[in-house]
Amino acid sequence: MIIKKCTDISKKTLHKLSLDAYNDYLLDVSMDYDTFYNHFINDSDIDLSHSFVAIIDDVPAGFILGSINNYENIKTLRCAAFAVINDYRNQKVGLQLFKRHLEAGIENNCSRLFLEVIKENKAKSFYLREGYQILDELFYYSLAINKYTFENGKSIDFKPLTNDKMNDYLIDHNVHINYQNHPVILKKSEENKYYELMHQGKSVGAISYDTAGILSIMYIKEPYRKIDYLNSVFHYLKSKENFDTIKLSVTSEMNYIPLFKAIGFKKEPIEQFEMVKNI
Repeated sequence: MIIKKCTDISKKTLHKLSLDAYNDYLLDVSMDYDTFYNHFINDSDIDLSHSFVAIIDDVPAGFILGSINNYENIKTLRCAAFAVINDYRNQKVGLQLFKRHLEAGIENNCSRLFLEVIKENKAKSFYLREGYQILDELFYYSLAINKYTFENGKSIDFKPLTNDKMNDYLIDHNVHINYQNHPVILKKSEENKYYELMHQGKSVGAISYDTAGILSIMYIKEPYRKIDYLNSVFHYLKSKENFDTIKLSVTSEMNYIPLFKAIGFKKEPIEQFEMVKNI
């Protein structure tokens, strides 16, 4: 078995490998080459020089894609994607890929490794054996906002922030946002808007969303986690942004999930674990 950097193989070879390795995955993640290229390479933070492929008898058998960011003020190497072709499983391919992934983290002076895994994915046991620990759980919700009426009783003002200012806000308030929704990761995106939520001159939280109505950040300070404040926020999103549907993901530590349910949000079936390994 040989472990190579993904920069040493063609992107089309990597695309075919992803199709073969993910053909029995819990979710359908198959995509054509152009979609694959844009999602995993062009529009993402994945760095192919921090990504690796396992070769057995000149055949690609598995891969791991990595990205390095100063996530939550900690230099972090994230496993953005990992899969092994079925015929090559139980041959220590994953073990060798994660060994090289760890080495890349050490070589680049990272302090931790990070990944997300679907709750029902058997790979979770492998990650635990490799020294990863569960950091948090991720839950996904959606709301057909056009079917609801929201009162603007608390008159929430949306104060624009830059991407950097939003990152500073989250650090200052010790707010944990899952990796893929964090402003450090979304810095390349031109579709996201960032706001500090204000009420009577006081900061009550922060929000970020894109043009499709996907809320990457939804944070309300503890004293303001009440239905009337959330109603004012969603009133703005419905009346000013004209969204039909909004979607969001929240961690288990966000104790206003019951409020979302009371408003009418529907929980999506997928749940994930965030997992970390300190190095």
